[in-house]
Amino acid sequence: MIPVLNMNMTTPKALRSRLFTHLEGIPLIASVLALHDHDVFDIFKQQDCVSIKNLAARLDANEGYLNVSFRLMASQGWMHREFKHDSPHYCMTAKGRKALRNLEVWNGLEDWIRVTKDLRHFTLEELGGLDGDMLCRHISSLTLHEATISIDDVEQQMLAHKEGLICGVLLVNLGMKGLLDTPELHLPEEWGAVGLDGATYALWEHLGWIFPTAQSYRFTELGDFYRKRAAAYGVTVSYLQTFSWLPKLLFGAGDQLWNKPADVVDEIHVDRTMNVWGSGGAHGTYFNKIDEVVIEIFNQPLDQQPRGICDMGCGNGALLEHLYDVVKNHTLRGEHLDDHPLLVVGADFNNAALVATAETLGAAGLDFHCVHGDIGDPAELAHTLRSEFDVELANMLNVRSFLDHNRIFVEPKGNFSQREPLGTGAYAFRGRRVSCAEVEQNLLEHLSSWKPYIEKYGLLVIELHTIRPSVASENLGRTSITAYDGTHGYTDQYIVELDVFQAIAEEAGLHSVERFRSRFPDSDLATVSIHLLRGK
Repeated sequence: MIPVLNMNMTTPKALRSRLFTHLEGIPLIASVLALHDHDVFDIFKQQDCVSIKNLAARLDANEGYLNVSFRLMASQGWMHREFKHDSPHYCMTAKGRKALRNLEVWNGLEDWIRVTKDLRHFTLEELGGLDGDMLCRHISSLTLHEATISIDDVEQQMLAHKEGLICGVLLVNLGMKGLLDTPELHLPEEWGAVGLDGATYALWEHLGWIFPTAQSYRFTELGDFYRKRAAAYGVTVSYLQTFSWLPKLLFGAGDQLWNKPADVVDEIHVDRTMNVWGSGGAHGTYFNKIDEVVIEIFNQPLDQQPRGICDMGCGNGALLEHLYDVVKNHTLRGEHLDDHPLLVVGADFNNAALVATAETLGAAGLDFHCVHGDIGDPAELAHTLRSEFDVELANMLNVRSFLDHNRIFVEPKGNFSQREPLGTGAYAFRGRRVSCAEVEQNLLEHLSSWKPYIEKYGLLVIELHTIRPSVASENLGRTSITAYDGTHGYTDQYIVELDVFQAIAEEAGLHSVERFRSRFPDSDLATVSIHLLRGK
């Protein structure tokens, strides 16, 4: 008998909800287990509420990352969070106490994170002599077959969290290898040497995701839902290295992100190839909306159009090449490129990205420049373009995607001590807790520094946002914000709520053109926005 759910009774909404719960479990499990291993929760047996400042001092912990971990729990409803003078205080909730009594369901998952963070490059045997038995030990506990997860059932949620951490890693690694391209599941022979293939078959058959056939295995209708969405796990799983560092980030020097060998150029906290692979599908939706904005801009009278497009954080140049094609094939400007050529400029802090962009744009035969640029220093970028290429940054349409929150943090020049914070994010810089007021003042100064260069033609930006924990905990299964807060909070990135971003932009003298404004999803749970920011 084929073990499948009654898909007629299982809605896509319920399956998406389970997927969101899977994603949120990845950073949550790593965080809670690291705290538990250091007896952090024993403090809450003695007192109901604790300030994060006092807690960090008592534990000799890094206050910034400790605050991130507790905010993740608050977003799950395990902690109640309140601010006193911009200092967060946390109180354990009844749901949180129930979750901590059920922690044995997560036993052994620290080892799973430690080993599988490098699975894309090695076999389990090469990573430390561990074999498929590691996975088999977890299979019997994963007995939850219903897609719908109750928002009030913490044990059910924790099982789904565990399912997400284990299955998410397997889905991503098999998906990146092209082994999930069809409903037939055929793992390579070399995996048999470490028993991971058999364990994977056993796990997914146990969950009702696959069933045996004469040739191998085939995905059920339920399993097919996850097979087709393997990339949705990619961004969160790409941060497994960071999650494996949590004991050191929380209780050690806290400098793992920044303390890399001088000869290492690539990022060490994230698998960027996996990250890009995982984000590709979702980004397509946002880029389609950007196309609409670009088409309208370059359909204006020719003398009112920007000289070209500058992409700060150009990566491999794919977005610039795409936008050039959009202009060429769908706008008035595209009909006049001979007498009004469209210049494209790729700017990036990473030299390897500039090389890749040059190769992409050169192969496409475009008129382009590639320059070193820092998102935090637009004046230097403007000077480079002017002095080397006689190009005014202010005469370009500036674009960027998911970059502003990833700027290197600098101490604000303005006084933020009297600033009333608007948001509730948890932020750190090399372990130090950065207050919401400080982040918002920093964002104000950051956007203000770009104002002279975007007043005329604008800044077309895609940005990521957080959600207040009180809202997140009331909407479990409708958002994966705990995953975003974990991946970004532990890696010194600064996502603010959508309304906070808009308010700070207004304070900086920038106006978000209403007809170009979008949010995803289009509700109070929005975690992504698109704006065309111009001077008022």
